Amino acid sequence: MSLTNISTIRQATVLLIATLLIPYYLSAKSPNEDLKLWYDKAATIWEEYLPLGNAEMGMMMSGGVMEMLLQSHDGAITLLPALPTAWTSGEFQGLKARGDVEVSCHWRDGKVVDARLRSSHEQIVVRTAEGHEVEVQCYPNREIRIEL
Repeated sequence: MSLTNISTIRQATVLLIATLLIPYYLSAKSPNEDLKLWYDKAATIWEEYLPLGNAEMGMMMSGGVMEMLLQSHDGAITLLPALPTAWTSGEFQGLKARGDVEVSCHWRDGKVVDARLRSSHEQIVVRTAEGHEVEVQCYPNREIRIEL
């Protein structure tokens, strides 16, 4: 079989599939109105949160925002490692770092003002995006406040 014949067969196959599928897509009915999801109020706990698209996409989006605010690698917690320039001031509360460390942070002009940690670990290293590094002594079930 020559190369021209193979090309012609491929073109005919594509044309046949298109001829069969186009009427199917054109005849498809609009989604049933009963299938729409409506909520009376915003979610207050994570179980009520409906991810965008699918579960993986929803988790990637919220996880990406958390990674901009807090990272915990190499035995240290880094605050605001990838803060967007548009977020000049703000705060977050209750984000979890590795090792079951609960972290809250307040920033102004893109720099950490203070942070609060709650952990059962005794020794924690905290870094900021500006390069500050603080070694913190924690006590079980007590909140430690760090001013930077």
